[in-house]
Amino acid sequence: MIRKSYFLLLLLQAGLAQEWQIHTPPEVTVQEGSCARIPCRYSYPSHLANQPRTGIWFSNKDWKTSSTAFHSKDHSRELGRFYLRTQLSGNLKYGDCSLIINRITQEDAGPYYFRVEFDNVNSYSYYPATQLHVSDFTDKPTIAPVEIIAGKRVSLSCIFNTTCNGTAPALTWDAPTAVRGSVSNTVIQHGVTLTYTSALSLTPSLTHQGQTLTCRVSYPTVSSEQTLVLTVQYSPRNLSITSLDVIKDSSINIIEGNSAVIICSVESFPASKLTWRHLNAIMNRTSSNNELWLEIPHITYREIGDYKCVAENEHGAVEGLITINVEYAPRNLSISSLAVIKDSSINIIEGNSTVIICSVESVPASNLMWRHLNATMNRTSSNNELWLEIPHVMFKETGEYQCVAENDHGVVESSITINVEYAPRNLSISSLAVIKDSSINIIEGNSAVIICSVESFPASNLMWRHLNATMNRTSSNNELWLEIPHIMFKETGEYQCVAENEHGALESSITINVEYSPRNLLISSLAVIKDSLINIFEGDSAEIICTVESFPASDLTWKHLNATMNRTSSNNELWLEIPHVTFRETGEYQCVAVNEYGALESSITITVEYAPRNLSITSLAVIQDSSINIIEGNSAVITCSVASFPASNLMWRYLNATMNRTSSNNELWLEIPHITSGETGEYQCVAENEHGAVEGSITITVEYPPRNLTITSFAVIEDSSINIIEGNSPVIMCSVESFPASKLTWRHLNVTMNRTSSNNEVWLEIPHITSKETGDYRCVAENEHGSMESSIIITVQYPPRETKASISGASGGIREGHNVTLTCSSESVPPISHYTWFRIEGNTSTRLNTSSRILSFTPVTRGDDAGFYCTATNPLGNSSSNTTHLNVEYGPEISWESECTRRSEGITCICVANSNPPGDLTWHLLRANISGNQTHGGFVSQQLRAGYQVMGFLILTGHQDEDEVMGSCSVQNPHGAATFKVHLWVKGRDSNKWTLGLVITGIVFSIFLAGILILLNVDKRKTAIQQTASKTSDIALTYSQLSVKHQGSQNMVVTDPQNTTRDITREEDTPAPQDVFEGPVGKEMLDTGTPEELKTSSTPTLISQSCPAVTALNTGARTQNTQRSDSSQSEKPGEGSV
Repeated sequence: MIRKSYFLLLLLQAGLAQEWQIHTPPEVTVQEGSCARIPCRYSYPSHLANQPRTGIWFSNKDWKTSSTAFHSKDHSRELGRFYLRTQLSGNLKYGDCSLIINRITQEDAGPYYFRVEFDNVNSYSYYPATQLHVSDFTDKPTIAPVEIIAGKRVSLSCIFNTTCNGTAPALTWDAPTAVRGSVSNTVIQHGVTLTYTSALSLTPSLTHQGQTLTCRVSYPTVSSEQTLVLTVQYSPRNLSITSLDVIKDSSINIIEGNSAVIICSVESFPASKLTWRHLNAIMNRTSSNNELWLEIPHITYREIGDYKCVAENEHGAVEGLITINVEYAPRNLSISSLAVIKDSSINIIEGNSTVIICSVESVPASNLMWRHLNATMNRTSSNNELWLEIPHVMFKETGEYQCVAENDHGVVESSITINVEYAPRNLSISSLAVIKDSSINIIEGNSAVIICSVESFPASNLMWRHLNATMNRTSSNNELWLEIPHIMFKETGEYQCVAENEHGALESSITINVEYSPRNLLISSLAVIKDSLINIFEGDSAEIICTVESFPASDLTWKHLNATMNRTSSNNELWLEIPHVTFRETGEYQCVAVNEYGALESSITITVEYAPRNLSITSLAVIQDSSINIIEGNSAVITCSVASFPASNLMWRYLNATMNRTSSNNELWLEIPHITSGETGEYQCVAENEHGAVEGSITITVEYPPRNLTITSFAVIEDSSINIIEGNSPVIMCSVESFPASKLTWRHLNVTMNRTSSNNEVWLEIPHITSKETGDYRCVAENEHGSMESSIIITVQYPPRETKASISGASGGIREGHNVTLTCSSESVPPISHYTWFRIEGNTSTRLNTSSRILSFTPVTRGDDAGFYCTATNPLGNSSSNTTHLNVEYGPEISWESECTRRSEGITCICVANSNPPGDLTWHLLRANISGNQTHGGFVSQQLRAGYQVMGFLILTGHQDEDEVMGSCSVQNPHGAATFKVHLWVKGRDSNKWTLGLVITGIVFSIFLAGILILLNVDKRKTAIQQTASKTSDIALTYSQLSVKHQGSQNMVVTDPQNTTRDITREEDTPAPQDVFEGPVGKEMLDTGTPEELKTSSTPTLISQSCPAVTALNTGARTQNTQRSDSSQSEKPGEGSV
């Protein structure tokens, strides 16, 4: 048995261990002053998942006693040294119980374990504990390595990692003032590791080289730092080239055969690769020390040139240049020319420019000079080249030219010969006759001799030419004669002598003039001449030319109508130009030629043609402003005439249609018989011939009386009527056809609205039209030939207005039971489309289900006592009437609330009546009538009014010694009266007297029944005229037990604790016998008719009825009426139980 229990205990412990579990490391080591995090994940039975819990960490300093390091619910329970230093890094609800301890000290070292408490039963302490070790603070931040380049923005990152999310470490930078930058801090979490990074962004320069930057990590009590020495990398700079020889202007001079040494040095980090280059070839290179030497032993002139040193590292490159000049004596002197050199000689054509170039090799540059005929031509001391240019070389410059080159190291010279060749020149022509202006005159029939001579080398070929034909030639002596025997006038002309060799040609001429009399006179023109006649278009220019053959030249004269037009005495030609010729210059023109050897003449006729002009239009009617007026029905005649040659084609046109035409006489008539207004318009006359066209026009205006009067509007016109909404501005236009223009007048109600006398149109605008302007508008058109008129109707539309609700059938007031009609009336155009009725009760408006103009009440009842208004609607809007109140009047009615009750202070009777208008209430006693608030003997009367209700109170106080007290309450208004009667019996009589009272009561009751039957017959006749019924109750009161019973309800005690009940009787039933000793109480309601009948009524009818308790007076007249109406439907007066 013990073994089984032990086994069950083991199973229970195993089950609990599976549900209560924790995952924590066995030990955690942290550094003093920093933040410690003990990772912790725990589990618990699943049924506690949604239960509130408290997490507690305990520190077992000596493994015997525990102190609270953290309490999630009450921090006051925490040990003082842990207060405000411990927290949880996660959420207990999600199984995270990791503990954070800030500002770790050596005292915090020791074991820690976690406990969770759900309630007094479900709590658990988790073991084993975690051992916390505290070491010195040795962690340092890390500055991430980065390449620092001068001038390039760089970001230096200081990084510190921790697994504790408690107090955050602070990262700061210490930098010299020369190092300026901006700092940004970030925190990134990767799993449980928090990485704090501080980035210092700066732009390094060479001044930062060797400067130190320190990044410091700080906790509240400890800190550590990391220092970085700045090593700034930069591209090569300050490259310099030096030499053992003197450097001037980046150049050194070395005498040929000596050795040259040049050194290249540069500043850079890291060290640059240095290279010497010459003629794009690498001479040598190095990659260290930032310096490179180049030595050239036994230098020759071929090694002259630029030497370039290139320094390059990964950040950039720079280069420098030096020029090595090798000095030597002049050599290789040569002479060249743009011309061909043959046997050290060149041939230059005279007049050309020649250039000869002397070049030499030497350093330093030689002094060069050109010499000719022992005279220095030009010289230079640079470039080892000298050009000699002889512009426009002359044959005199033929000869030898020497070039001499000399420098500090020697001299050399050479020569060239220039031969100048030239073309023929100085050609001259002579004659045995006198030459004047390169011309000789020979009389026809004589002989002529002319001689040509020239200078040239070599000798020229000479020839005479006339009219492009060679006369003779020679190839020697530079001279040639020409003889012309018996010369004729045909041999007049220019004779050319041409001299030519291989270098050029030259010519000259002489004119031989053969003198003779005029002959071959000719007249010509730019126009076509036919039969000595030319036709010229007027306006053009006419040109006629007279030419003649003669020598000396003839005097030429143009004559017209025996008048000299112009003349000339040279050129044997005379032009006559007539600019802008007119038809007046038509006629014959003669040309006359005269010289000393004779005279000659000829003639030509000029005919001037011209386009139509001076077109005129005339009429038998008066023309004014190119217009004639013709009365409709008359005939119109218009005539068109024009001047032209040849004669024009004439035609009359109207509306682009040809009326008639003619092709002769330059005149055309147009006759329009019986003209109509449709023929009003412009008539064009067109004249045309081959030289042009012209036209003119005349307007025929046909006068006629007004016709076709029309009225238009922007609104739609239908049946000569337009509809305009009130407030708009209608515009109506009246237009008419007439000439002259009609006087147009708008008239309305025989009043002139506006008028006009031009344009045959008049507009009438009525701004903001009102309904009063509805009506007929007439337009009248009138001129001297007649008049006419037309009209249009303007209907002004407007929404409903002046809406009223009127009552009919209510003369002298509204009486319940009468027929009453409410009629809604309103003005509108177009008519009202539908009506809407509303009933108002209090603040509630109810729409009635009718669209009729008339609202009928047949008959009207007091339930119709309310406010009514109507809304009239047409397509343009709606309008509502004022509210009309139906004040329904009716006669007094005694309310079921009327009753008598006995109280300790006496008997109180209440009389309540409804009527409209409210009635006058009066208490009728044996000795007096009481109304209002009065006191009479032992009776006190009080009265209240509320709306349509009046309530009277009658209180009987003191000792009553009469045998019987009888009273009544009457209420009357103009529509009738109602009575409430009361019978009182006196207390204290013996049984014999009560028996006698009972007998008397029976007799009275019998008489009362007979009276009732008689009254009922009388009432039936009265009800044919008057429908209102009033009821009267007769109440008997005693000082005995009294109870009240409503029909269908439980008994209610009013005064005494002892009660007796009475049978229920109706108005038509015989009342049951009553025990007079029980003290009967009853009330009677009588239809008394008019007040006069009330006064004569004497014998009451005893009716047993319920006597309910007095209720509070209702305050709303309509509510009281409604309650009365409801009670009258459910319970008739006189019904109940006592």
